[in-house]
Amino acid sequence: MPLPFEVRELLADLTPKSAKRFVRMLESPTPAYESLSAQQKVYVQTYAETLSEKQARAEAGYVSGNHGAAVEEAVNELLAKREVESELSGEYVRQYIKDILECAPGEYFTPAVGGGWLIDFESYQDLPRSIKRLIENVQFVKYNGATFMQVMFISKTAALAMAAKYTMAMKSKEDEDSVGRVLPWDRIVKDLEESAEDTVEARILQLPACANG
Repeated sequence: MPLPFEVRELLADLTPKSAKRFVRMLESPTPAYESLSAQQKVYVQTYAETLSEKQARAEAGYVSGNHGAAVEEAVNELLAKREVESELSGEYVRQYIKDILECAPGEYFTPAVGGGWLIDFESYQDLPRSIKRLIENVQFVKYNGATFMQVMFISKTAALAMAAKYTMAMKSKEDEDSVGRVLPWDRIVKDLEESAEDTVEARILQLPACANG
């Protein structure tokens, strides 16, 4: 089965070595699943997604009865894939926080008088993806007769607070053998990308006007 779009998006933001490892695990063969009938595949897919026997039977049109060893093995194959996807989400969040903390805007941008950072459109196009995805807001402004993009970055302070918050929520390995099972990674990603308070840029607003010169 081809990798879902959202999974490919997560892979794109990992280091090549890490992404390759996840692709290898996600694309590992599922012989038991491939050997099933169409009806059995519906059952297996639904159960792997919902963990509901009742819903899986309803979706597949089963009334009762044992589905056999092949179906059970196929369920285990897909559940293993789901666990890898959960681990992938966790790796994405860790890499995302790392990118925020290591981001050095001064290497790519010019500080703007009113806060944020300036860059021309062509230079913006050449930015690495790891920098582009840390930009929270952008608008076009005029400066010295030229048009620039004025960008605001996700706050390092907020990212640190969020990392501390969710790290403290983790259980020890003795309690859980998978970090993906402990943390709500989807919610963490959403919080990081949509709800980070721009405290770093708030401090930039306090810089004197000469900072742009």
